[in-house]
Amino acid sequence: MSLIKKVNLYTIRWQNKWHQIKYGLNSVSYWDARFKHNWEEKNGRLQTALFAVAFVLLNEDFNVNTILDFGCGCGDSLPVIKMKYPKTKLFFYDISQEAMQKAKKNYSSIAFPINMPTDEIYDLVYCSNVIEHVADITSFCQNLIMLSKKYIIIQAPYEQRHADNSPITMENRIDEHIHTITNNTLDELSHIVEWKKILCDVPYAWDYGKQIFFIGIKKSN
Repeated sequence: MSLIKKVNLYTIRWQNKWHQIKYGLNSVSYWDARFKHNWEEKNGRLQTALFAVAFVLLNEDFNVNTILDFGCGCGDSLPVIKMKYPKTKLFFYDISQEAMQKAKKNYSSIAFPINMPTDEIYDLVYCSNVIEHVADITSFCQNLIMLSKKYIIIQAPYEQRHADNSPITMENRIDEHIHTITNNTLDELSHIVEWKKILCDVPYAWDYGKQIFFIGIKKSN
């Protein structure tokens, strides 16, 4: 890694620490600040697109008319998904209004923003690299499932741990990540969703390229 790249990386990390102190870790205000000040500098837009490339390259056939990208960031997954599903109507949402404004500006010609809460449901809900940030993964994913007619695709860093192999926790986190995601992370929801799990490597994944896909199909009542 070049000296300039190292300096830029440490600068961004200190900016993030200041945002955490000022706004609270993973709060809406924190993410507004991230998307406003250094998301692109940290290659966040490129990384979002690369995560979506891994999604569309899955050897899975989703015959759907609508897809919601929940936690879309600046929306850079949307053109990737559109290439794979050109006839599918795309929707997007993020808790950060800063991110939503950028997504609307860049991709309103191919996808539609939504507001939360919503009574709408979608054939497929795609959520990439979000659950490792949320305090209560089970409750968060239950809400995602309620937004889906059939499919739920959850993508996350797989078995990310500290150097001593200890798991990531709220008390012992790595930057914004407060959970280590394992094969068993979503097992509590197996009574309402049938999960298939796929591991893959994603390029440029912020120094951690291992990813897991939880591919869910809602069970009949």
